[in-house]
Amino acid sequence: MTGDKELLLSALKGLKGTGGTYYNQAVKQTIDAFDMNSSNTKIAIFMSDGEPSDTITTHTLNLISSSGVIFHTVGYGSKFNSLRTLSDAGTGTVYTATNVDELIEAYEDIYLFSGISTVDNDGDGLYDVFEKNGMTLPNGKVIFTDPFKNDTDGDGLVDGLEVLLKKFDYSRHSYVFELKTDPFASDYSNSGICDYDRVNGTNIYGRSYYVSSLNGDIIDIPVGTEKTMFHFGNTFCVLAALLVGGPWGGLAGAVGMTISDLTTSYVTSAPKTFVLKLCIGLIVGLVAHKGFKLSKEHSAKYVTMATIVSSAAGMVFNIFADPIVGYFYKTYILGVPQDLSKALAKIGALTTSVNAVIAVIFASVIYLILRPVLKKSGMLREM
Repeated sequence: MTGDKELLLSALKGLKGTGGTYYNQAVKQTIDAFDMNSSNTKIAIFMSDGEPSDTITTHTLNLISSSGVIFHTVGYGSKFNSLRTLSDAGTGTVYTATNVDELIEAYEDIYLFSGISTVDNDGDGLYDVFEKNGMTLPNGKVIFTDPFKNDTDGDGLVDGLEVLLKKFDYSRHSYVFELKTDPFASDYSNSGICDYDRVNGTNIYGRSYYVSSLNGDIIDIPVGTEKTMFHFGNTFCVLAALLVGGPWGGLAGAVGMTISDLTTSYVTSAPKTFVLKLCIGLIVGLVAHKGFKLSKEHSAKYVTMATIVSSAAGMVFNIFADPIVGYFYKTYILGVPQDLSKALAKIGALTTSVNAVIAVIFASVIYLILRPVLKKSGMLREM
């Protein structure tokens, strides 16, 4: 054993092939190279491009198993039955490669997993050491799953299918994982379709979704493997800003729609909802009351025009802001893969536009009906 690269290169240059592949002697020399008095983890990588010229003896297998050396084998080619026998004796893993790229990948895998415990009590494909100590996502967030429950969220998908080992970050010397679905929520994308059905292509179009909440009536309609949502929540957000001004109206709309998210399957969207709905109210209130002075006395034609333009201003903002903010929120806060975040943004863009038209029409009509009544009763305050 040596850490001297020059000495190692010199030794390699002196190697010569003799045309045979003799496993028994090679295994013995490999085991003999280890310091058996050392408490360090002992790992051997045994590579061959074919079956042995000699027959693997029981003595060789006992030598591996009694040594305590983790014996990984790498087969370059198509024949590796004997290599599997060696790996099994040394509680190692057999890797195969048919080209240089696969060979590099095999050695990277050995580097990734050598020296860590491969105990997987729940058989979900994620080693307990990962589930207990945490798995780092590309955005730096660390998540934990239950090492004794193979399906943490009970959606029918084992955790190992929802969280995948992506790469080893050499700069941080840590493993990086990727979320395919959410291991803590049975409905990863709030689609009304459980993750198992989505991944396996079942029951995607089998239901309609109706939810009654503080957000008003919601109709969720499946679109592909996701869902889109038509609702009247923005109507009341805009209406509140027209009636009581941007700050209070925006706050009322933001709080109401956030509570709606928190009490339905949209709980992960609640922070984003609060910010966006508050902004809608502030913009509508600013245009209506600071720009058009809507609460003052004006002609019916002027009031109608100002109401529609003010409502539209807030909704135009939302048409652009909702998918953009949603993409960054899902990707960098929730740790959703970028390609999935883009898909969700595209799906949401259509309904955001439809919801905007709905909000402008209904909020304007309701305000124009309420305005004279409130003005007559003295309840329409000037701003």
